[in-house]
Amino acid sequence: RAPTNLSLTSSLGSVVVGQGATIMMDPGATADFTATTGIDFEGQLTNHGGTVNFNLTSVALESVTAGRDKEASIWLGSSSVIDVSGQTVLTPGTGNLRQGKVLAGGNVTLNAGTEVVKGTVKQTSGGGVVVIADGAQINLNGAKDTFDTSVATATGTVLRKVEAGSAAGSLLVNATHGAVLEGSVSAQGGTTKAVDGQFTLNLSNADTPSDDQNQLMSNLLPQVYNITLQKDASTLSKGYTFADRTQLFNNDKVWGNATVSSTWLDKAGFADVKLVTGDRIVAGQTATISAGRSLTLAASGRNAAGEQMQHRRLVLPAAGAKD
Repeated sequence: RAPTNLSLTSSLGSVVVGQGATIMMDPGATADFTATTGIDFEGQLTNHGGTVNFNLTSVALESVTAGRDKEASIWLGSSSVIDVSGQTVLTPGTGNLRQGKVLAGGNVTLNAGTEVVKGTVKQTSGGGVVVIADGAQINLNGAKDTFDTSVATATGTVLRKVEAGSAAGSLLVNATHGAVLEGSVSAQGGTTKAVDGQFTLNLSNADTPSDDQNQLMSNLLPQVYNITLQKDASTLSKGYTFADRTQLFNNDKVWGNATVSSTWLDKAGFADVKLVTGDRIVAGQTATISAGRSLTLAASGRNAAGEQMQHRRLVLPAAGAKD
């Protein structure tokens, strides 16, 4: 049968999954969490090889205040676990033979990146801050198993045990107000030959109004978007919860900013890393950013690469990286 999907939506406020809550889904299913003010996820979700989407949606401008906009966030709390790792799926009716497949790691999207829209009827504001709090866990790993497989040889077909491995999944973070990336992420392929996972961070707002009529909307958004590269992970989220998030978001290191730790990336094991911002990417003196297969840094604003990074070192993928 087809997997059973899950959808939790709040059109007027927040979606909260409390500590101790456990959600077990069919392999390959889709879980959608959608809200306007915020999503507070403190529980455990297992969805092997599946898709998990957290989305903040737009609201009418007349219902938005500066205070509300500083509350808008996707918050993965310190006790949260999201497991979309790969899994073995056995083929039924094969007798004593072990046959089947291994699902690849799934995909997790944290989408607090709804752009400001100047519509013909209503103007809307969306987006917010993404927080992967210290202690949160996201598992994107691939899987491996051994199956009984028919293999052709010079003397005929024989049955052998053959190892199979699957690729890791992906983590996509879209944020218009800032991002705090401190929890643990694992994105390694199931075997040494299986492809590791992908990480993308988009920190920007696609349409920031500048005319007088839309000044309120401009005031609700950060004026500058910076990604800072450094060696060690930040500890900004420690001591904070979803309930007092506005205090954290008032920190200049959070509002309009994201800190990406090279140690955090290395532990995750991503094959592909892509960092995109509307203004600047700034590398600390000890920052050494690497990826197993591809590394993309894109800043559409001032001092994107030349001034800010000309004296910094990027470690590009080595020859022989996994395809």
